[in-house]
Amino acid sequence: MGRVAIAKKEFHEAIVNFEKALVIDPNHTELLIILANLYSSQKDFDSAEKAYNKAIEIDNDDFKPRLALAKFYLMQKQFDKAEKVLKDALEASADDKQILIALADFYLSVDRQEDAEKTCEAIISAEPDDEQGYLMLARLYARKGEIDKAEEVYARGAEKASIRAALTKLMAELLLDAKKVEKASTYISKMSEGEQESAYGLYLRGRLNLAEGDVAQAIEDLEESLKKENSNTEAYYHLGLAYQLKGDVGSAKAEMRNALKLSPSMDKARLSLAALSFKSKDYAPAIKEVKKVLERYPTHPGANLLAADIYLAQKDLEEAGKYFGKFTEFFPEDPQMDRIGSG
Repeated sequence: MGRVAIAKKEFHEAIVNFEKALVIDPNHTELLIILANLYSSQKDFDSAEKAYNKAIEIDNDDFKPRLALAKFYLMQKQFDKAEKVLKDALEASADDKQILIALADFYLSVDRQEDAEKTCEAIISAEPDDEQGYLMLARLYARKGEIDKAEEVYARGAEKASIRAALTKLMAELLLDAKKVEKASTYISKMSEGEQESAYGLYLRGRLNLAEGDVAQAIEDLEESLKKENSNTEAYYHLGLAYQLKGDVGSAKAEMRNALKLSPSMDKARLSLAALSFKSKDYAPAIKEVKKVLERYPTHPGANLLAADIYLAQKDLEEAGKYFGKFTEFFPEDPQMDRIGSG
């Protein structure tokens, strides 16, 4: 009953139903976490915190309530509390990979790079034959632009034959993300013929062809990838980009929507969809998509700048100035300032 109410966005009814269910089974930790999430969504933060903590008290060895509470504190920007929850969990189980991964993710989210690096190394030490730690550490370096260090991490992991193939594919994607096209190509070429013809291999080839300017081949590869596996949001997103480069706006929008169906919080797909509508002078749907991003991430630079452009195109100088003001407040030295100022 409660899940049906959530689907209908009848949050109050859902809360009442879950509270009734907990009267019958007060020690059901999963229900407590769901109820806490509902309280949080309705900004009843005190009740949410109490429900998370009650779930932890019921089963102190279950990591899920602690992770949910840490995420709650992170959303509230209570970073010290979030870190304490994760560290308390780690004290109880020092080599638990899932706790270490959550802690590394936390450090990355608050831009504590050195702590994230140390935690990734701890993940590798805990499970040296698992690719997760190597991947996280390589991604950390790639995001910092330290590609050589990312490749060193790959080389360490690739010594383990059991994870070499997985790491090779993941390194290729990281390098494509970093726009290191030539290096990405070398990793894709290391993949076996069978791997290159898999859904993930075709996705990587499609991205490589797109980066190299072969739009037609990129579309062919990405479409073939999605025929084999239709749950890759990045494949839909890059297929949308390929159609955009081809000049097929309708297909580009359709693929961005496909990506958003699978991942509604994929900001880059939503902003691409907004930009496509903006270029078509469909201002209402464009600003609607931008505002969805800003609801989640009010300081998003691209979203604020695009919102300013959309209102400027409609000669709504007051609204344009408001969003451009937010953009310059958070990114005062961005070179885009000159472009907007001269418009």
